[in-house]
Amino acid sequence: MTDNIADNENLYNINSWGEGYFKINSAGCIEVSKCTESKGVELKSIILAANQAGLELPILIRFTDILHDRMNTLFLAFSESMSELGYKANYQLVYPIKVNQEYCVLQGLLEAKEHNLGLEAGSKPELMAVIGLLDDKSATIICNGYKDRSYIRAALIAKLMGHKVFLIIEKLSELDLILQEANSLNVEPLIGLRIRLTTVCAGKWENTGGEKSKFGLNAEQVIAVVEQLKEHNRLDCLQLMHCHLGSQIAEIQDIRKCMQEVGRYYTELHRLNVPIKTVDVGGGLGVDYEGIRANTGCSMNYSLKEYASHIILELRDLCSSHNLPEPDIISESGRALTAHHAVLITNITDIEQIKVSSIPRMGSDVSLVLREIYDNYQVMLDNAPLEIYNSAEITLREAQDKFNHGIISLAEKAEVEQVFTTICLDIKHRLDDNNPQDAKILEDLNKRLAAKVFCNLSFFQSLPDAWAIDQVFPITPISQLKNAPTMHSILQDLTCDSDGTIDWYPGDVSVNQTLLLPEFNPKNPYNIAFFLVGAYQEILGNLHNLFGDTNSLEVKLTNDGDFSICNLQKGDTVTDVLGFAHFDTKKLLLSYERQLNKTQLESGKVNDYLDELRCIIMKSTYLNGKKAI
Repeated sequence: MTDNIADNENLYNINSWGEGYFKINSAGCIEVSKCTESKGVELKSIILAANQAGLELPILIRFTDILHDRMNTLFLAFSESMSELGYKANYQLVYPIKVNQEYCVLQGLLEAKEHNLGLEAGSKPELMAVIGLLDDKSATIICNGYKDRSYIRAALIAKLMGHKVFLIIEKLSELDLILQEANSLNVEPLIGLRIRLTTVCAGKWENTGGEKSKFGLNAEQVIAVVEQLKEHNRLDCLQLMHCHLGSQIAEIQDIRKCMQEVGRYYTELHRLNVPIKTVDVGGGLGVDYEGIRANTGCSMNYSLKEYASHIILELRDLCSSHNLPEPDIISESGRALTAHHAVLITNITDIEQIKVSSIPRMGSDVSLVLREIYDNYQVMLDNAPLEIYNSAEITLREAQDKFNHGIISLAEKAEVEQVFTTICLDIKHRLDDNNPQDAKILEDLNKRLAAKVFCNLSFFQSLPDAWAIDQVFPITPISQLKNAPTMHSILQDLTCDSDGTIDWYPGDVSVNQTLLLPEFNPKNPYNIAFFLVGAYQEILGNLHNLFGDTNSLEVKLTNDGDFSICNLQKGDTVTDVLGFAHFDTKKLLLSYERQLNKTQLESGKVNDYLDELRCIIMKSTYLNGKKAI
């Protein structure tokens, strides 16, 4: 392994966030494995196979084998912890389909029949999908979200089909509907209570839990539900206690504190003679997008085993001290289950770099403003880099102000800006990133001097959380990683929107404002991969600028380094996205024809141009993505 490969592994932190699924091989290419023991496959090879099958970049690649391994790893974490801690009840993994409702993802998860995966629905459409997916077996279904009469009836009918369906009460008014429809259908409902915890887990998603949570019942409402069920002789139906610890919890101690409150509710409900048999801890299990194992919003300072152990330990100790039965445990760990399995790969369409030149000699004919910035720089050469930088920036701002007031010309403004850039480069070479004061200036200069790298992609469509909430995703080239990355970059998408940029990138110890990439040669290009995009990104994506879904496919991996591709899905065409906006393509084509016929063009040209427009409207919304691999 060359030094550059080892350095790049550290730079991109791939061995941490990759969890054994992704690594850099000896050829300097990213390869993917179904688990840590398996031989890897180069992402580059998968893209070549996709191109040969007719799919162009950008492409979303789903690895079903990684889904299965994530499921196995999560089950193993709980089973080992239960065994080591002497916990006698059972664990059930439930997948909340809102995380990724794609049919192929759900099918891939359900293929792992040995774990009898449960599914959670948070809306009527999701419930209808869940019931239809489970036609060959009895499974656990958790019904969350706000419910009307038809939602409740669908859930109860699913129970009649043989499924273990829990109707979770999110608000008091739902209980009356559940009891009425259960009587109407003559079915014994399984009821769960969603508790609104007061304990808050800090982070980007902290309002999904705690008192500000949109869902759940407070203590007074919980008692009201218990009393109402007693009045209807239905208390035995209340068998599950549901709570949501939070989303993407970074700090393990937050989980412990939440579980203490969960345990208190479990104790008090049993004191009220409620036969709770199952505790559903909801979501919260994080994904280490940054790969730094830290208490930050896009990282986590614990392992899957620690997560399981903290949940089990709190419940075990509480049950032991109060002589209560240990409940079965459900977790709805959708993000941790699906994030790793999907990789988005695209090509670079253009790069805008600063023009590097030496500071010109100052003759007698140069402008006063150019002379001023040059003289100030010469006077301060022996000063601290920060002083030089601040002085040059002040002079630059003065020059820009003079241009705005008509004092200097456009050519003079351009000369000043070029000299300022050259000064910045000179300062940068004198800085020591191990010096805390220098490091701050260096970060600012890296961002200021960064290349703008334009990707054949819409971040609004494919990485909505990156622009909406500044979520960090691992990003690397998929090849040429034997080269030293020297180009500080900021990634831009195709949209006509200033928010179509990535602001934060994982680094070796913290997030950075630029991404280091190898120098880019258009004659020998590399592609860019966005990792850990399997949770939420597909379903939250939007049609900004009418950029649609990308092409996608599934990959089956083998232990010996081979692969096959299947379930190839063409992305949205221009016709598709115009249809989403209620355009009639036939009318558009007729309009093109009318307009061309009104021109003075000869009929052959009219037909050629009309054919060209027809071709464009039937193709992808993205740029031609054939060339780069």
